Amino acid sequence: MNASALMQETLFLVPARGGSRRLPGKNGRPLGGVPLLGWTALALHAAGVPPAQAVLSTDDADLAAEGRRYGLQVPFLRPAGLATDRASSVDVALHALAWYEAARGAPPRHLVLLQPTSPFRSPETVQRALRLLAQGARAVLAVRPAGRSPRDLYRLEGRGRGAFLQPLGSGAEPLYTPSGALYAVGAELLRRHRTLAPRGAAPLLTDPVEAIDIDTELDWLLAEAVVAHGLHWRATERRRLRA
Repeated sequence: MNASALMQETLFLVPARGGSRRLPGKNGRPLGGVPLLGWTALALHAAGVPPAQAVLSTDDADLAAEGRRYGLQVPFLRPAGLATDRASSVDVALHALAWYEAARGAPPRHLVLLQPTSPFRSPETVQRALRLLAQGARAVLAVRPAGRSPRDLYRLEGRGRGAFLQPLGSGAEPLYTPSGALYAVGAELLRRHRTLAPRGAAPLLTDPVEAIDIDTELDWLLAEAVVAHGLHWRATERRRLRA
């Protein structure tokens, strides 16, 4: 199965609850004239994702209206138990899977979760993830290099006054951490293991701009700087069309 055909059997889930402790109302907050969740909706549209497969999971009626305005399906409002900061992304994903199967009579082949807090994830990144799934990957995880190279890290040896720092050395393997931009996993695998990042997931390396994950006011200021300087995929596309 090629990536285009796979889109028709994949649930693209955008989770966006109304509350946020660190940055209240962030999912509907305008960034460059577009609400934060709208950036993800635009990326899905530009990637060629069928509108019927792109679903917003929210508990908030205003966010639901914004999602519909940007082409996302909002077939349900998330129950209150999944609208707190204690609700996990896995629980939200499983709830969406249950809706999909009940509404369409069969589960999707895969679920791709795209957090609105990663507004600069590009359509090409979505397409790359689908190609990896089409090639047989059991899951795909967007990652970025860890903040420091292992050669610049130390472990603590000994105790008390005799303790000293031992460098990991130049032979240490590079380390990566999830960027938050995209999680893709087989639906049955998700149900069985209750994780969006199972062992053996294929890596999807995101660049520093795509890896920006908005969680604090400082993150927001960084995102505004990216928009102001045109360093994101939408600005690149506009420049290409004008050329």
